[in-house]
Amino acid sequence: MIKERQFDNNSTFFDIGIDEKLDNFATLYCVMSETKKKRTDITRLALRYLQHDRTLTDNEIAIAKTIMDDSFYKKLKKYHHCKLCSNDFNREVLTEYSSKFKFWEVCFPTVPYFPGNMMIYLKERAKKKKENLWELSYDELLELKKIIIDLKLRLNIYLFDGNLIGINVLFNQISKSQLCIHGHIELMVKNIDKLNYGCRLLSMRNYDPTVKLLNSQVEDSIGIIKTLEGIRINLKTIDINSALILIKNYENEMINLINLGNILRNGKKEVSNDFELALLNGMSPAPANSIYITDYRNELFLSSVPEIIPPTIPLSEVGSLDDEENLYLTKFNATTPNSDFSIIRKYSPLVRPSSKISTNTPYSNNVKELTLSMKRILK
Repeated sequence: MIKERQFDNNSTFFDIGIDEKLDNFATLYCVMSETKKKRTDITRLALRYLQHDRTLTDNEIAIAKTIMDDSFYKKLKKYHHCKLCSNDFNREVLTEYSSKFKFWEVCFPTVPYFPGNMMIYLKERAKKKKENLWELSYDELLELKKIIIDLKLRLNIYLFDGNLIGINVLFNQISKSQLCIHGHIELMVKNIDKLNYGCRLLSMRNYDPTVKLLNSQVEDSIGIIKTLEGIRINLKTIDINSALILIKNYENEMINLINLGNILRNGKKEVSNDFELALLNGMSPAPANSIYITDYRNELFLSSVPEIIPPTIPLSEVGSLDDEENLYLTKFNATTPNSDFSIIRKYSPLVRPSSKISTNTPYSNNVKELTLSMKRILK
């Protein structure tokens, strides 16, 4: 059987482990319009302060100083656990479609981050409060797989005419704003960069410098693919329970590195090598582990992609503060002890990044039409 790639002339992270040879490696990147994010304003204010902007008000200066010393981010939690399991979780639930399933509910989020992006979460999340993928039961995982297969089948028949090559579900772990486990459902549409949805291919490959060390601690085995970005596990070769144990252990090693970074920053250990120095200076204020379940080209993979030490740039290379896309990709690291590492420039999530801007764009209506079509089909 011919396994058709998502992109005719380019390989991406998701082709690793399927193709023996990768051609013209690229990263799919999208910009979602009309999705205002408060973090853009926070970043702009911090950068204006660093650039000694004399038009800042006393109140803005006071806020900027709290961003610099990290106290801005240490406000009391509003929710007992997280917003996702509270009554304040706003979304458009696919009620009829979700009624077919026992454990999972599917919705369209109020702030999508990918064209046609849906969310999936446990119906009983308020009672169960599960936070990690490996806490799911076998039946919950089996139903999740069924939903992925069903979505791919339905949308291909009624909308994409066979051009939906795969379904990718992203679960964010470690530092996450919503603690209850939830997945972001992404459509892997054939040559989506040509369909005017705000997607384009970048000739870049994003990966974290900690991965080399993390991968060295994973035993070589058939079904485990070690990549620059992390690890990929073939679920046709390795059973799901064994795969989840691997992913759990991999994340535990990430947490050990993060704990080491905190020990170094608290002055409880002297730096003894270049890696520890990089961790001391460059560790992200919000380390992440992107876990993907991907049904693509008749294969099923579980992947783990760490983001612990992001790339930094000098203040002089920040660019325009009026460019929302630029600001979304620029973040301030308030926890670093070295001001040379205080400005982070990163595409996130690493292997399929997305930015958000508040303005309308020429492709905005196309994305809205796509979402409306999916709603009609899944009712």
